[in-house]
Amino acid sequence: MGESSNTTGRSNWSGGTGRTCYCGSIVRIFTSKTPTNPGRRFLRCGGTQGQRCSFFEWVDHEVAIIPELLQRMKHVEEENLLLSASILEIRESLKSLESNFKIIKTCALLCTFFVLYHAFI
Repeated sequence: MGESSNTTGRSNWSGGTGRTCYCGSIVRIFTSKTPTNPGRRFLRCGGTQGQRCSFFEWVDHEVAIIPELLQRMKHVEEENLLLSASILEIRESLKSLESNFKIIKTCALLCTFFVLYHAFI
């Protein structure tokens, strides 16, 4: 758990705390969007960019399960794509088999009529 973070473009501000930091600015709560700390809340100096001090503090304890769950979700999504492709292939095969079945059924009916026709002639 580091004491610093590059949060530019990778966090959401969610409000002030009423606390002040090293430079006297109001400390603000942010939510991390980094792959290593997704959804984890932290405090940072609320000063304007370029005038912020180095104040940084995690609000939430590190939850090791979140990165693992994100990885598992990625694997499930990849498996879902593969299964969707397999379903498309199976549907195409089914259409082909149904078409072949219709042809065979038609041939069988023609053969039956042919045999019956010659049996009664």
